[in-house]
Amino acid sequence: MFLEYFAYIALSFVPFIISQTPEFKSRINMYNVYHQELYEGDARPLQYDCMYYDVIDTLLSTRQTYAWSNQLMTFCFRPDNRSFEKSAKIVHSHSPIVRHETYTFLQLKEKSISSSQLMEWSASMDLIENYQAYLDGDLNIDFNNSEQQYVFYNCTSLWFGPRCQYSFNSKTISTEYHIYVEYTMGFHYYPPIPSCYIHLECNRDLMKVCLDWREICDEREDCRDGEDERECVKLEENLCNENEFRCHNGQCIPIEFYRDDSMNPDCLDGTDEPFTIENNRQCYQDAAFRCEETACYPQMYTLQPYSCGDGECRPLSGGCWSHRYENTNYPIPPFPWIGFNRSCFTAMTCLTHVSDICFCEQLFGKSCMSIIQSDCPSDLFFFSMETSLLKSLKYIYSKKKFDKQNNVITPSYVCIQRVHCQLNNTIILPNFPDYTCIDYDAEFGKYLLKYPGWDNMNTLIRNYFAEKCSSNKTQCAHSLLYLCSGSSKCISIQRLRDGVENCPLGDDEIVHTCSYNISRTDLYSFKCTHENICWSTLLLNNGEQECDNGEDEIDSRQRYIRDNIRFKYICDGILDMLPINIDGKNMTDETDCEQWNCNNTETHCNSVWNCPRGEDELGCDDSELKCPSWHHRCLSPKTTQLICLPIEKINDGIMDCLGGSDERELCRNIKPHEYNIRYRCWNETYCVLIENVIGCETKTDNKLDKLNFDCRQQNLSSIQKHLCNLIDKRDYERFEISLVNKIDRQFNSSEISSNHPSRIIRRDTEYFEQLCHRGIAVNVVSTNDTDIMLKCICPPSTYGYQCEYQNQRVSLTVQAQSSSDWRDMFTFIFILLTNDNEIESYDHRYYSPSTDCAIKWNIYLLYSSRPKDSTKNYSVRIDVYKRQATTVEYRASWYYRVQFPFLPVYRLAVQITIPSRALVSNRVDCTLNCHDHGSCIIMNPNTNENIMRCRCNPGWIGSQCQHRQEFASNCSCAPGSTCISSYPTSICVCPLDRGGPRCYIKLDPCQNLGNCLNGGKCVPDDERRNALFVKRCVCPKDFWGVHCEFPLTKLIVGFHPAMVRPHLALLHLIQDQQKSTHQRITTFKKIFPYETTTIIRTTVNDFHLAFIEFNYQYYSTHFRKENNYEIQINTQSEYRCLSIDELFNSTFAKIHLLHRIKYYQIPCRIKPNLTCFYDEVHMCICDETRFAICILFEHNKTHLCQGDSGNCENGGKCFQDHAQCPTKSACLCSDCFYGSKCQFSSQGFSLSLDSIIGYQIRPEKDFQTQLFVVKFCVILISIIFIIGMINGILSLLIFKSSEAQKIGCGLYLFTASLLSILTIITLSLKLTFLLLTQMTYITNITFLHIQCRIIDYILRICLSLVDWLSACVAIERAFIVFRKTKFHTKRSKQMAKRVILFLFIACAISNVHETIFRRIIIDDDENENDARIWCVVSYPSSIQKYNTIIQIIHFLTPFICNIISALIVLHKITRQAGKERIRKQLKQHKHLIISPTILVLLASPRLIISLVLDCMKLDRDPWIFLAGYFISFTPSLLIFIVFILPSTSYRNEWKKLYD
Repeated sequence: MFLEYFAYIALSFVPFIISQTPEFKSRINMYNVYHQELYEGDARPLQYDCMYYDVIDTLLSTRQTYAWSNQLMTFCFRPDNRSFEKSAKIVHSHSPIVRHETYTFLQLKEKSISSSQLMEWSASMDLIENYQAYLDGDLNIDFNNSEQQYVFYNCTSLWFGPRCQYSFNSKTISTEYHIYVEYTMGFHYYPPIPSCYIHLECNRDLMKVCLDWREICDEREDCRDGEDERECVKLEENLCNENEFRCHNGQCIPIEFYRDDSMNPDCLDGTDEPFTIENNRQCYQDAAFRCEETACYPQMYTLQPYSCGDGECRPLSGGCWSHRYENTNYPIPPFPWIGFNRSCFTAMTCLTHVSDICFCEQLFGKSCMSIIQSDCPSDLFFFSMETSLLKSLKYIYSKKKFDKQNNVITPSYVCIQRVHCQLNNTIILPNFPDYTCIDYDAEFGKYLLKYPGWDNMNTLIRNYFAEKCSSNKTQCAHSLLYLCSGSSKCISIQRLRDGVENCPLGDDEIVHTCSYNISRTDLYSFKCTHENICWSTLLLNNGEQECDNGEDEIDSRQRYIRDNIRFKYICDGILDMLPINIDGKNMTDETDCEQWNCNNTETHCNSVWNCPRGEDELGCDDSELKCPSWHHRCLSPKTTQLICLPIEKINDGIMDCLGGSDERELCRNIKPHEYNIRYRCWNETYCVLIENVIGCETKTDNKLDKLNFDCRQQNLSSIQKHLCNLIDKRDYERFEISLVNKIDRQFNSSEISSNHPSRIIRRDTEYFEQLCHRGIAVNVVSTNDTDIMLKCICPPSTYGYQCEYQNQRVSLTVQAQSSSDWRDMFTFIFILLTNDNEIESYDHRYYSPSTDCAIKWNIYLLYSSRPKDSTKNYSVRIDVYKRQATTVEYRASWYYRVQFPFLPVYRLAVQITIPSRALVSNRVDCTLNCHDHGSCIIMNPNTNENIMRCRCNPGWIGSQCQHRQEFASNCSCAPGSTCISSYPTSICVCPLDRGGPRCYIKLDPCQNLGNCLNGGKCVPDDERRNALFVKRCVCPKDFWGVHCEFPLTKLIVGFHPAMVRPHLALLHLIQDQQKSTHQRITTFKKIFPYETTTIIRTTVNDFHLAFIEFNYQYYSTHFRKENNYEIQINTQSEYRCLSIDELFNSTFAKIHLLHRIKYYQIPCRIKPNLTCFYDEVHMCICDETRFAICILFEHNKTHLCQGDSGNCENGGKCFQDHAQCPTKSACLCSDCFYGSKCQFSSQGFSLSLDSIIGYQIRPEKDFQTQLFVVKFCVILISIIFIIGMINGILSLLIFKSSEAQKIGCGLYLFTASLLSILTIITLSLKLTFLLLTQMTYITNITFLHIQCRIIDYILRICLSLVDWLSACVAIERAFIVFRKTKFHTKRSKQMAKRVILFLFIACAISNVHETIFRRIIIDDDENENDARIWCVVSYPSSIQKYNTIIQIIHFLTPFICNIISALIVLHKITRQAGKERIRKQLKQHKHLIISPTILVLLASPRLIISLVLDCMKLDRDPWIFLAGYFISFTPSLLIFIVFILPSTSYRNEWKKLYD
């Protein structure tokens, strides 16, 4: 479903015609971008008047991931800056030029013309933005002296451009469509001279074909002095990170890009994807990165391929569509790698005895000797065949050494690269400075009386250098390099056994080792099963057998089937697996199948005989011949017509039917893994392909010779269908590639104005000559309006008058993902810059995480000079901004160094994750000084890299923004946009309602898309894509689709009342793919404790099974029979899936899976109520026929969030519903934390009612539907309020009396009584506000903020003061007992007043941080309908320590005082002699002991909870902490009981009051 949706979105980008007005015609996308100046005195830009072309990914493949390549490229006039432009070809001279009407901005405004209309009328983007700026009042124009850029040319049909000076040779409906036709419809032709890379000095000898950029670092020297391979060792030594894949050439790409899109490789050499000839052959008409930015690698073909100059790679025996070599003197096959003309090369192959047959006379009409004398170079030249050692050797020849007598030519010198071999007394030839040479005659002539022949000479020279070139080098730069024998050359271990001899002696291809010290070895090497040899994965399926048993040529999916257990193939009558030895017995998928019914849900009527006699296919054939029951159709050998054959004659050892349809076991046994070789020749013991019946030599089979057919065809006859059914089909193992590059782009003719002729595709014959290489021909009106010239607009990869030169560039591939913000819009800015922050070029893309998560952007970044400045270091910076309605918000930046500047094309592939929060500029740990002209940013978030860079303000450059940029002007961005740079042009980031290079284009997102349904938000896409932009709907959580028209499937999960609610429920949806394996999609839902049912929504509508997982248990539904949008899932015990440990004994569960799985049909048969069961790798379900169907199921598979873990805090684990394209995430918090991001803590001594019962309150529900714990709290606090008020009022009245206040204790208790009333009132308000807030009755943030800061602060002060006052009472009573008659009552009262004031001030001040750091947070979980308002307190680490200490002091000190005072009183009383006296004293002073003892007992549970239980499980176990919370209020409730009732004097006061 995801893939189909993304395909729909991507294909909707196909250009379409816009509606027109009677006066104007449709627009062409015109932009003036990249206005870099050239050298001094030359004001021509590197490029001008560009047209955007949206390169549609027309090659779709069946992908395991949802990668989708997207490329928006510019075709521009790109002049050669070395000299003035060549004279363009004049097509029409002195022809009448069509005059176009012109309008000033003032005239347009008077006609009420909008900038959107100019957009539709082919105006250039600069003019449109200038006009909008004029309308907005940001541009003042003197129309008396107005310049051309303020005049609109109303172009007539077929003309476009700022002055209507351009047109195409064909009458097409848009620029994009014309370019599309030129490339993909076969109208693209190549000029006779190929495109060239000219920025490297390269001596090609007599080879007339110039250097192609792909020939640099291609493991072959294409220049005489080896300049093209000189610095490539840096690539060879390059190391990649563990999360990267290393391309064969040394480039690093994200590991996620490996094998993610077979049609679009990300490596420069394309080795991350399997090579496909079909794709490669389409490059002549393909402008995508897969052709333009991909080079060849040797393993593509058996013979080393060569670049055709357009991305196509051809072997020796093939020709290029571009005719790159056919149009030159490049040698013809079979040896096209030597740098000579054809005649010299042919003569040399003859006279050196490379070939025994000479073609000089036949091809050139003269002898080889004559050709040597006339056509070969007069000075020294080289000739060698690239085999083994000879790749690093050059045989230097001179025609003076031609031996006429023996008709042979021998070398003058033999040279070897100095880097590979150090020799003494050698010769250095001027034309070969990197080689050390020896004289052939001097060194080898003494051994050779005559020329030994080419092969023998090679052997002699190989042995010579193997002996002479021994190196003292013992190791390479690192362990992932291999040191070649007899040489100092080091190569990557990836080149071992890769089919190409890279070492001078070729030892890299004979190494017998599999001990690669590299992570993910399986990505780079393949080990033969029965040999200790590992081959490069590049050699898999290359048509040549490397392993003895040929297993390297088996398709990868077939190989997986043979080596792994697949339930779908168990006991299906077809041998799939290789035998496995289990307990001394060879077992396969077809052994021990006694418990398996061959006619089952999986096999019945699947067009394959899975039962020996085909019982599973009886009655399934729908042909015209209707057979009786228990009969099969049979092709009669006598009449070659279909007849009916009774089942008794099936598999009886006698052939009755042509093709052996009644005796199928023979072919299956002979060719078990070749499922299409199933036609058995008549009464023979061999089988052939169904389509190759002629391979049978019997007369009986020859009757079918006329039946030439292909089983993949449609409309087969009954006989053909019957024969095709012999194939043991494995359709679900086929990769089907859909070639949609022939898409007909349909346009609505009603949208074309009747005032203009219908524009169809037509090419005038006089323009068939193509001059523009990979460019597009454009007719251009001369500046004097007299001539029409033919010029070329070039893609970014080329430049020049004919696009004949290849550009240096950075080819950037980016896949963006988001850890959150899936419904927001972003802008990515891609900048190529120097280390001094000088911007070379830039591009941008708009990004929506909900629809673009699978897209890979392919982006060109060009240098500002040709060639690039080799003294500068370059890098790529990627900035991302969040687009809002009228503003933009900077989010993050990434920085990537151009690591290999010697490469003409630097391919950079990255995967980035947008952080959930904006990066902080000028952080304390960002130590760069940016001189107040920029911001210090730590780039590359969500990685282990900490790259500090300065982002300079506009107009400033330098590594630390220390230099004012020359020629920098003010930014010309529209108000509300963000300016990144003002030179060489303004780089502007636009808000949602604006577009264009300077953000002056006003966008109406829903103008042509139509309204988004069901609350969807309509947002604009890139305005450069097509005439009216591509719009999109960002859908709400419950809908999906282009217009948000489809509801998400709703699964209702019910929980048993006695079941413990899980934190997170995982929903596994299983899709039964008919032509593929089962697909599993996992989503989830956070479960709240109050939920008895929960609803999980998903975009997957075509699933067949659903499993719910929580608390390590699985529950299953039955098979889904129809696509309804609401499904019930029951979690009762009868729907629980049992493990095999529960179904079988422990011994059975330990036997080998291949043996054990044959018995998985038994549980479904013997347990009628069993719905599902599982083992370590399977999930199985019992269908309606009680047949077990098992699917591979990775139980521990979870989609962990990307990047910053979804911003889960405090160690929370983040889950998302899709690995690549998530739509929601959830944080699974540890026990001590809560909140949607685990941002709140329940640790420490300060218990809060918010954290204890906040999650127990159901939002937006009335009180009747709340959980029991909520109702209990309300009832309990109501009781507490009543008791507390009675207690407080009575205590207040008693302690108010003068008698009670004779001593300090009375004052302490009077104050405590006042505080108890205040505490109870505040507690009641706390619960009331909490309920009303969580139930969303109170939403005023200001009020909530005030009460949040005040109420908990008051509660904390009151509780602390009550504890301290109780301790003061205990201390004073201890003093009374100790001092007796010496106790001074008056002084006691004075001291009490001071202590009360001091305690109040101390408690208020020591707890003031509570109100400072307490705040209101709206915790709006975007994935759940659960927006909550929390009153939380979050302390910095230092304040947290202070808070802990203060709480310990406020709690433990009064606690200890009560204990000590009780002990003192008790000790003083018991010290008196005599039991009777002690009893009397205890009775008299019991209140002095009872009061502190009760307070100690009441405080003990709170102390235990606070110290022993570090934190609470908030939403699942609130009772213990709820008890601790309410116990803390008991001292305030029990003042009457604790202090009045035990005391005789206070009881007397009570009696007086009562009386």
